[in-house]
Amino acid sequence: MHCIADIEFAIDDASSSCSSVTKSLATHGRRSSGCSTELNALGFCQRDEHSVMTSDGWRLHITHVYDPTVDSSVTSRPQHPVLMIPGLASSAEHTFDLLPDFSLVSVLVSRGYDVWMADLRGNGRSQRPKMFDRSTWWTVDDHFHKDVPAVLEFVLVQTGAKQVHWIGHSMGGMLAVGLLSQQGRLASAIRSITLVASGCFGRGSWHGVLRPLINHITHYGFPAGIICQGIGAFAGGVAALWALEALFYWPSNMTVAAAKRLMSGCFGYIPVGVIKQFMGSLNTEEGLTSYDGKFRYADPQALRAVDVPVLGLNGTWDLFCPATGGRRTVQMFGSSSKQFVCLGPEYGTSKSHYGHFDIVSGKYAAEEVYPYITSWLESHDAPLQPVQAQQVQ
Repeated sequence: MHCIADIEFAIDDASSSCSSVTKSLATHGRRSSGCSTELNALGFCQRDEHSVMTSDGWRLHITHVYDPTVDSSVTSRPQHPVLMIPGLASSAEHTFDLLPDFSLVSVLVSRGYDVWMADLRGNGRSQRPKMFDRSTWWTVDDHFHKDVPAVLEFVLVQTGAKQVHWIGHSMGGMLAVGLLSQQGRLASAIRSITLVASGCFGRGSWHGVLRPLINHITHYGFPAGIICQGIGAFAGGVAALWALEALFYWPSNMTVAAAKRLMSGCFGYIPVGVIKQFMGSLNTEEGLTSYDGKFRYADPQALRAVDVPVLGLNGTWDLFCPATGGRRTVQMFGSSSKQFVCLGPEYGTSKSHYGHFDIVSGKYAAEEVYPYITSWLESHDAPLQPVQAQQVQ
């Protein structure tokens, strides 16, 4: 099922500082461009760094995280790897692996999962654009048509798996929905999807309310990284910034250390093409569409025929991806196994309100959010059994 003629995998030899670990990996045929091992409260986490080239020449960064001490020959492990895709202008590390105490990645690795995090073009440790060179700008469609195939093919080839569990934050979840709406060759590679602070419909969001202003001030894109670094320098310490912080997370649900690290390192430049695509469609009745308006990322007719298990998690205070849009997206699926959870004290699902990023790295996320995800993955990791078709008399 792999079609990789137009994708280049760039994987260099591991550094000598990780030679002992590299030797153990050699028997599994894995090589990395850099690696590190840490021991935390949950156990060992090995991080191997990889690169993959897209069909149009962008270098994407991928981090493979796993427990190197587990002997798969004697220990039962989940059968499908987990692929984690971050959202708009975001770093995968700062989204899913922010700090040792606030790391969904570490929790999944402690449960035996083979975890892969990817930075999309222009973000995290992937290749960056030239701010004033329009030839290096992109749209959401470029993430969808070029980044996603490169990353997904790479993980499938490296692991030998036929399917992955997809965990997408914000836009990272929308891309998975689009993949299943498109029903192309890679749709069958999705074992399950978990949409975290995601949804293809943005009505009620802050950017929907401020759409005219946003369009007016972003003719050359938006330097989100620079702006957010300024917020991060004072996060948790200046009351006047509360409203700005609340766009990203419920302030009382983030430690100061987590807020500073998130705001100071997560975000990159947003080109005008991405802004126009989001502003032009996300807040409409059709939801997110392709740049030319011909393809709906959440196509109701296509999704009714999809039986991939889907879990949606949104916070009551998510001003980027409102819970109503997340719920509507999940409801579109014809899946026999689908669940939507709105996290907030008024629903009895959490102690605190949740915003856009604290749903992954908030004070109570490990206690209140992660169990939904781990339980979902465990419920849908066993091989699907063939269904005997009944003869029509």
